[in-house]
Amino acid sequence: MGALFTGDIYISPSVINAVSVLKESGKRVIASALNEKAQVLGGFEVMPDDCFVVGNEGQGLNKETIDACSFT
Repeated sequence: MGALFTGDIYISPSVINAVSVLKESGKRVIASALNEKAQVLGGFEVMPDDCFVVGNEGQGLNKETIDACSFT
């Protein structure tokens, strides 16, 4: 929980909007999800400006959010 206080926090009207703004600023936005297109963590280089989108434990991320991200 303490990691919450180590980064910047931004408020957006929606997750899709936030993903769009981040991608437009040149950042890679990675969906943390398991699907047929998912890459293995450690199988790609994590860059300092990468952003990860994490869903809740019960439902995870919806397809619309995953599709908006750079990759999974």
